[in-house]
Amino acid sequence: MTKKNGVQLSASDTLKKSFWLQSLKPAYDKHYSPQERHDQILKYLFESFKPMSKNRFSELLYVSRRTIVEDMKGVEKWLRERNLNLAYIQNKGYIIEGSEQSFRQAYVEVISSHHNLENLPDNLTVLTDKEYLEIDGSVKKVLTKLNHHLVQSSKDGLIYHIAITIHRLRNGYQISMPPNELLKLEKEMEFQIAKEIKQEIERNFDISLPMAEIGYITLHLLGAKKGNG
Repeated sequence: MTKKNGVQLSASDTLKKSFWLQSLKPAYDKHYSPQERHDQILKYLFESFKPMSKNRFSELLYVSRRTIVEDMKGVEKWLRERNLNLAYIQNKGYIIEGSEQSFRQAYVEVISSHHNLENLPDNLTVLTDKEYLEIDGSVKKVLTKLNHHLVQSSKDGLIYHIAITIHRLRNGYQISMPPNELLKLEKEMEFQIAKEIKQEIERNFDISLPMAEIGYITLHLLGAKKGNG
């Protein structure tokens, strides 16, 4: 038994503490490759509703702040290629800026490029697995009813797209679309499909989606049609 500054620590207590620290070691030894850090940084940025600091990224990814600064150069380039801006707010951190449409398209790309509905990742925190499957069921129901075909990748993208919308609305984010753009989309056949999908999602999730959401779903359906053509 040792005694120092009035604190007693037995040999068995020391051993227990050693084992406890060893049990924590794997968590602090986690290693991400540069590409994995790139993907994780994007995921955190897209899912955050406030700026994230270099210190926070350093803690989450187990690397130095200097490494995070270097990683951000690649992240900024990736976002710029998708018409988005990586803004840095003094004393607060990084945040993504850009149009709603560009934000969603890039966000869906981040999710769907690595995952599909049959293999949902454990760290995908936008919605629960059950909620993803409920969206899947809602979309399938409307598409079947209206005899509208989407390839699997386009359907998965639509499901992630809707999941992002629900996640953002739940966090108080206001979704809008310029009225003139929405008016143009109303002439498209896909607008009616999008309208029914919106109504089905609202029934199943007890949530009110803005009219703008019909427009964004329509844009996704139109994009899928071009991709299939």
